[in-house]
Amino acid sequence: MENHRRNLVSVFAACVSLTIILACSEDTDKESVDWPQWRYSAGRLPSSPSKLPSKLHLKWVRQFDLPQPAWPKGQTKLQFDLSYEPVVMGKQVFVPSMVNDSVTAYQTETGREHWRFFADAPVRFAPIARNGKVYFVSDDGYLYCLDADDGVLLWKFRGGPTDRKVLGNGRLVNENPARGGPVFYDGKIYFASGIYPFVGTYLHALEAETGNVVWTNSGSNSIYVLQAHSAPSFAGISPQGYLVATPKHLFVSGGRTVPACYDRLTGEFLYYNPNNKLGGYEVAALGEVYINSNSIFNSANGTEIIRQKDGSLVTADRLYHVGDDEVSVYEFPGYYQESIDRKGAKTTHYTYKLLSSQLVSSKPGRLYIKAGDDLVTIDKKGNIITIDVRDLNRIESTVKGKIEGTPW
Repeated sequence: MENHRRNLVSVFAACVSLTIILACSEDTDKESVDWPQWRYSAGRLPSSPSKLPSKLHLKWVRQFDLPQPAWPKGQTKLQFDLSYEPVVMGKQVFVPSMVNDSVTAYQTETGREHWRFFADAPVRFAPIARNGKVYFVSDDGYLYCLDADDGVLLWKFRGGPTDRKVLGNGRLVNENPARGGPVFYDGKIYFASGIYPFVGTYLHALEAETGNVVWTNSGSNSIYVLQAHSAPSFAGISPQGYLVATPKHLFVSGGRTVPACYDRLTGEFLYYNPNNKLGGYEVAALGEVYINSNSIFNSANGTEIIRQKDGSLVTADRLYHVGDDEVSVYEFPGYYQESIDRKGAKTTHYTYKLLSSQLVSSKPGRLYIKAGDDLVTIDKKGNIITIDVRDLNRIESTVKGKIEGTPW
């Protein structure tokens, strides 16, 4: 099971360097798991039960071409393809490319290329690796399903109605590029095509095994709504970012806007509130709330509940926050609390129960993932630091390794 221990390590290392770096250890863990899709789970909460080894060391490096994102860096809410986003299954790491329009499988033991499959346009989103198959979307408008062992095409599905090409980012792409990043949930793949509501947007649920259509929603692109610039018009979500799935809901990232919400089982459109000035491609969801742009929203209607601090990481039952040399742990989700204001009136506000707040020896940076009982971060010197939160009475940080380059 040693290769499974390395899987989580390879994904983390790949996500924090300008190269793909595989770190490994002699430690083993029979409970270790793969990293099957972007941010691990369908809810996009970057937390895995697999723990990191006690020490990380470099095993191999693959250098890639400079990324070519769809949007300029000034569009910070649309940086879904800022760099390469790999996933891991078994002894292979699968890397998409927006530069050469491919998905490539590399061996985790050696870094050697095992196979490469070319689409007809850039591949901007992390693939999904599940049950011996690899799924990904492309600007050519298709969702692809490959055999993970040899990269052979098993089936593909076009998201829009035609193969009509237009110019996009200096390339020929489908007029309905697939930029609603795929998510796997309950044996199904969900993705979206089309970025211009007036041309058409298409949301699909497919059987992961066969590619058969479960449902399609192609009629929610002309809803009379109040736009972000405070003018009403017929419009809809522009799918740009990773989709998020929960038992009840399917959230479609709107890039510069908050996401739209659909019924996951039927595809029925539920709500979209584009007049909100918040938004961004990063969406996560858990239970009755979803998270976007550092804010917590009510999943039932999309209303904002509370705005949280930068530097937070949410898991299934905790909210972690780092600041300077302090780590705070809260119970998640939070709860509504009544209080009396200065005028004697009753007010209700949303808050979190603080479980622990302690100083640590290192100065952690952004929290990237939670691996087992460890929060994983990188300081300004490139040190990979883990923060052990198993015992909330004794939170400790440890330097596990070091990287070169700029993490993302």
